[in-house]
Amino acid sequence: MSSRKASVERKTRETQISISLDLDGSGAARLSTGLPFFDHMLEQIARHGLIDLAIEAQGDLQVDAHHTVEDVGIVLGQALAKALGEPRGINRYGHAYVPLDEALSRAVIDFSGRPGLEFAVTWPRARVGDFDLDLFHEFFQGLCNHAHITIHMIAVVDLGTGNLHSVAKALEKVSPVGRILITSDANTIRAADRVVLPGQGAIGSWFDAVRSRDLVDVIQDVLRAKPVLGICVGMQALFDHSDEDGGVAGLGVISGNAAYRLPAPSREKTYLPCSFILRKVIDRVFNC
Repeated sequence: MSSRKASVERKTRETQISISLDLDGSGAARLSTGLPFFDHMLEQIARHGLIDLAIEAQGDLQVDAHHTVEDVGIVLGQALAKALGEPRGINRYGHAYVPLDEALSRAVIDFSGRPGLEFAVTWPRARVGDFDLDLFHEFFQGLCNHAHITIHMIAVVDLGTGNLHSVAKALEKVSPVGRILITSDANTIRAADRVVLPGQGAIGSWFDAVRSRDLVDVIQDVLRAKPVLGICVGMQALFDHSDEDGGVAGLGVISGNAAYRLPAPSREKTYLPCSFILRKVIDRVFNC
């Protein structure tokens, strides 16, 4: 196997970055960015990826850390792409779960040649020491753009109703788009490529849950911008109106009224093959 090593330098008015890496190394790291917590996190990439990584970075830290963190991501992406060269014969897709005490991270990567990042991470606090955690988005954006990596995700909106983990597992089985998140965080929902609105019970309670989480505007925004799948009460909510709970105004995505129509005169319920229908809906909505 040919050597998979690369060295890249980048100089701008704000930063001077030099990175060398060996993808078939032992996990050795030599890091100096001027940001101790950032160095610590970069060391984890080297150690657990068995990548030898050397980074020297000088930036305008007297202003803030934004340029330094973003430019390290850019140069690391360039070095990764250079070290891989023509990536024939590698495993194009990969994923990993990483637990640390109460936290669990999942990353799904596609070396597609098309850069893209959907970064749906929420922090319980804004900073670790002096490091602004939101800068990690800038780091990964630069990395993806210049290593030509694509990462996708789905968000399942958590309104406190329904077996959401079953919904997520079902989507993982039939959808190739990557990460499935159960969330009621507005920023995570807005960042998702595709959104699922589940729900059970009555539609009035469903809207109460939406309003109590300040998600009305968020859901309206994603309905205009990206594919959305409604399940059960979540599907009812997409109509102009529902007969349930004495009549409730819906989100107005689907023209018409959601009404109860049981077969007469027996009033027996007719059960349809739900897994088949869900598969067809996902095919149409998510282009799986």
